[in-house]
Amino acid sequence: MRGIFEQFNGHLLINETKQLTLKNVKLTVTGLDDFLMGQSCFADAVKNVGKEEHHLLLVHSPYQQEHAIREMKNLNEERGEDDQLSIQYIFAGHNHGGQVRLGSFVPILPEGSGNYVNGWYNHEKPFLYVSKGFGTSEVPFRFDARSEITLFNYGV
Repeated sequence: MRGIFEQFNGHLLINETKQLTLKNVKLTVTGLDDFLMGQSCFADAVKNVGKEEHHLLLVHSPYQQEHAIREMKNLNEERGEDDQLSIQYIFAGHNHGGQVRLGSFVPILPEGSGNYVNGWYNHEKPFLYVSKGFGTSEVPFRFDARSEITLFNYGV
């Protein structure tokens, strides 16, 4: 998978952070391995990252954000003021928008979903967005959970 990403100038971030410069603004993106099927390690992913104005976190399962936020707080307790991690947004998928829905009732979510289905969560930074994405997981079809590809205008 990493080879395919690199072939197309992409970066597969598995417990890694990549810094990009867009319009003279530094954007920091951290990606974690899936915490259900992989070996997620937030501390490894951010070991060389300090305080960044624009820091995004990518996770697969939305419940993983709770672990990441807890680890970020623990790491910040050991860091000085200038090295405090400050993630603005977390992006997740995994749930396929509930995949099978009856209005707002979602009868089943995959493991690792927590109480997150789709859309925006958290009342303070880091804000979490859970995409409905596309495809399926629990059953081989979708009902009332339309696929989406989300485009964000971050404004740098």
